[in-house]
Amino acid sequence: MSSEAASLASLVSHRKQEIFIGEETGGSYNGCSADLLGKTVLPNTNLDMTIPVFKIVRFTDVENQHKGIRPDYVVEPSISDLLNGVDRQLIFALNKINKMGI
Repeated sequence: MSSEAASLASLVSHRKQEIFIGEETGGSYNGCSADLLGKTVLPNTNLDMTIPVFKIVRFTDVENQHKGIRPDYVVEPSISDLLNGVDRQLIFALNKINKMGI
């Protein structure tokens, strides 16, 4: 998940008005260290590095520090689902919508 997608998911999740289905995101709930990046090459190894210059902090929620956005309903696809093109998360979401009568 890109930083932008994690940022959006974090903001929407924080509102507590929507339902998240699936797996925990790779991006951070509280913020990220991205956007303005500095580049350097280490002198002894010639290793080319990109280093974040500042950190974006959206929330200071200690409970969710160093975690992604956790879904309300955890739905993880199996290997069989992935191999057969079965979208277990979409199926769960559609069933949930049908039960809600939307």
